[in-house]
Amino acid sequence: MEINITPEFQNAIDIFNNTTKCLFITGKAWCWKSTLVWEILKNTKKTVIKLWSTWVAAFNIWGKTLHSFCWFKAHITTQEAQKKWEYWNAAFWRIEFRKYCKEGSEDEPINEIKESDAIIIDEVSMLRADLLDCFDRFLQGALWNYEPFWGKQIIFVGDLYQLPPILDREKHPAEWDYMRDIYWNNIYFLNADVCRRVDIEVVNLTKMFRQNDPTFLNILNNIRFWKALPNDLNVLNSLILKQWDNFDWILVCTTNARVDSINRKKLSEISWWTYKFTAKISWAIKNKPPQLEEELYLKVWCKVMILKNDTNGDYVNWTIWIFVWMKKEGETIYLNIEINWKVVDVWVYEFKEVSKSYDEKLAKLDVKEMWTFIQFPVRLAYAITIHKSQWLTFDKMILDLGSWAFDNWQAYVWLSRVTSLWWLRLLVPIKPRDVRCDDKLNNLSKTFNILI
Repeated sequence: MEINITPEFQNAIDIFNNTTKCLFITGKAWCWKSTLVWEILKNTKKTVIKLWSTWVAAFNIWGKTLHSFCWFKAHITTQEAQKKWEYWNAAFWRIEFRKYCKEGSEDEPINEIKESDAIIIDEVSMLRADLLDCFDRFLQGALWNYEPFWGKQIIFVGDLYQLPPILDREKHPAEWDYMRDIYWNNIYFLNADVCRRVDIEVVNLTKMFRQNDPTFLNILNNIRFWKALPNDLNVLNSLILKQWDNFDWILVCTTNARVDSINRKKLSEISWWTYKFTAKISWAIKNKPPQLEEELYLKVWCKVMILKNDTNGDYVNWTIWIFVWMKKEGETIYLNIEINWKVVDVWVYEFKEVSKSYDEKLAKLDVKEMWTFIQFPVRLAYAITIHKSQWLTFDKMILDLGSWAFDNWQAYVWLSRVTSLWWLRLLVPIKPRDVRCDDKLNNLSKTFNILI
C-alpha cells in the first residue's frame, strides 16, 4: 500500500531520523499512527526496538511487552526494577548470563539495548506511569547510566483518549495505595517521574484517513471531549436493531462471557456437524494466550478470525475468513479457509511463553517454560470484546454496550472501530452516563500541548 506522506508525517520522520529527541506520536482514530511507525521503521537507518504496553497488543503482532522484554514480574515497583539490575551487573551479568545467551542474541536484552538507537513503545494509552518509571530504572541500573532512559531516544505512539491503564483497587489494594501516594492516582504514562526529567516532542496527527462521514466525525469528537449533545445520542440510538441476523456484521461486546455466548449461538445455527480441535498444552502456570481456545469448535461456513501472520504471506493476523473444510495428510490435520474465492491452508502452531528471572540466593539465571499451547491459530469471529478490538477497524459493526460503559472513553473506542454511521448498528441505546472521560488526562494534555 502506497502511503501519502503528509507534512505531519514528514515532521515526525525528520525528528526521528535527524535528532535524538524523545517523541510522542499521537492523534485520533484513523490518523494512521501505526502506519506512520511502520513507514519510519521501513526507511530508517537507526536500529530500533519495538515494544507494546499490553500482552493483547503484543500478541496481535506477535511482539514483546515491556514486561517480557525487561523480565519484569507483574506489579513490579521502581525500587525492585533498579535493585534487580544492580544484582545482575554486580555478579551474574558477566558470568551466568553469558553461559546462557549467545553474544548479541535476541535473548540478551542488554546487548540489544546497547546496540539500539531508539525504542518505540506502542499503544501507550494503557501504559501506566509506574511501569514507565520501572523501565527507566531498568535502563539506568542495567547500563550504569543515570540519564533518563539511558539517553536513548524513546518514541511513544498512541492515543491517550482510548482505553486507559488498568488499576484494580479491589484485587490489588496495595498497588492502589502505591499509585495514590506516589502518583496521586494519575496513572497515565505522561505523569511518570521520568517524563518530568526529559523533553518530549509531541507530534499531533490531525489528518484522518478512510473517514468521509462528517456527521459521524462530529459525534465522535463530542463524545471524545465529553460534550455529547442529546441530538448526538438521538442519531446513534436511531441505529438500534431489534435482532441481529446479518452474517456480514461483527458484534462488539463488553465481556468475554457475552462474546463466547454469541459465538456458540451463531455456530449452533449452522446445519453441519461440528469439528472439535483440542489443544496440546503443557504449563507450569495456567495462563493461556488471550485469544486461543483450549477446545476449538468449528463448522463448515463458520466465520473465523486469524490470530497470527503467515510466514508465507497467505494470511494476516486479525483478518476474518470463512472455514470451508478440514483436510488430512497422513496423521496431520489442517484447515482450509476462504475469503473472496481465495483458499489457503492453516496448520497448527506452537505458542509458548518463557519466564526468565535472576535467583539472588543461588546467583544464577532461572529459566522456566511457563506454557506451550499447540492449536490452530483461529477463533470464531461473530463477536469480539472491545479490549481485543482496540487496534482494528471493521467494515460493518454492531455495538452491544450491555448494561453500561464501565470505563473512561470506552464509548469513543467502541464507536471509532467503524468508519461511517452507515455501517454501524446498536443493540442497546447509548445513555449520557456511557460518555465518560478523566479530567486528570485533560490537564496532562494541556501541559504537553496534546490536541484533544
